[in-house]
Amino acid sequence: MPTPDRSHITAAEALAAFGTRPFTIAQAQLAGINRGRVRQAVISGQIVRSRPGIFVLPMSDPTSIAGVSNSLTAIRSAQAAFPHAAVGYESALTVHGLPVPYVEDDQIHLIASQGRYRREGNVHIHGSPLAPLDVQIVAGIPVTRPIRSAVDVARTVPLPRGLIAMDALFRRWCTDSITGNINIRQIVHDEELRERVRARLIAALKDQRGWQGIRRAAEVIQCADPASESPLESLSRGTLDQWGVPRPICGMHVQGVSGENYWADLGWPEQRVLGECDGMMKYHSPDTLRTEKRRQEALEQAGWMVVRWTWDEIVQSPKVVAMRLKSALRRDPPHLPR
Repeated sequence: MPTPDRSHITAAEALAAFGTRPFTIAQAQLAGINRGRVRQAVISGQIVRSRPGIFVLPMSDPTSIAGVSNSLTAIRSAQAAFPHAAVGYESALTVHGLPVPYVEDDQIHLIASQGRYRREGNVHIHGSPLAPLDVQIVAGIPVTRPIRSAVDVARTVPLPRGLIAMDALFRRWCTDSITGNINIRQIVHDEELRERVRARLIAALKDQRGWQGIRRAAEVIQCADPASESPLESLSRGTLDQWGVPRPICGMHVQGVSGENYWADLGWPEQRVLGECDGMMKYHSPDTLRTEKRRQEALEQAGWMVVRWTWDEIVQSPKVVAMRLKSALRRDPPHLPR
């Protein structure tokens, strides 16, 4: 009696046999793959069990960001368990490589064109109309397009959080519309380009007229700025706006005392005030820290006041950050050095 093959199938074998579609044990057996090999493939991580008796390939990570691959695989598995739904909201942003408002642990969001909202474990299924143009296929699964995803999130979260994805999409569309070797920090300040892309974002709202939160989404689009380079900058702008801080110029070009060129996260040029959002990885080495110290000294000697804050400060103590900026903006601008 021949010994059964107990080696696991590889992801390449599963892809060749089933493509990116979910498959069952029965389908695997029809393809000549016995139950034991499927079980071993799950144990080795070559395939994923989305629910009892249904398996899918792990989803590759298009953004190359550490920790995202597991999220994408979980999203694929959840959608395989609900094949009539499309990936939406924050989960769709993850698939498209756009930043999400906040990490939601293992929560996954799907959209079904029929039925009401329901939740099954960590999977949220939203009942919402889906036009054919709202959905595209990414790595074999249906997912709402980036603009629909960003608008859905903007409708349902506070404005500062909605700006995180909308700013990133705005920036992506600005860069996608330009060919050749460009300076992204300069092109995102092109007023004609900005208004053209903003009009595309606004046009996406017409199919959701009257939906809950659509006015908030429209406000997010009006506040969106492609010059924002990080989720922390986006969150900071939206939060400071809610605390009554005058709107700054995002990604502002400034010069040091000797004419050196720098770019500030946020700037209020009339008051000679700069706002710097300090992310956790911004100064990961002593050399980077020394360079930043010299940069700040050059800007202060040129008459600029620099106000800094971290992610924790803007999230946990936004009033304190806002008061520091308001105090800086009320000061008399310094005399410029000769």
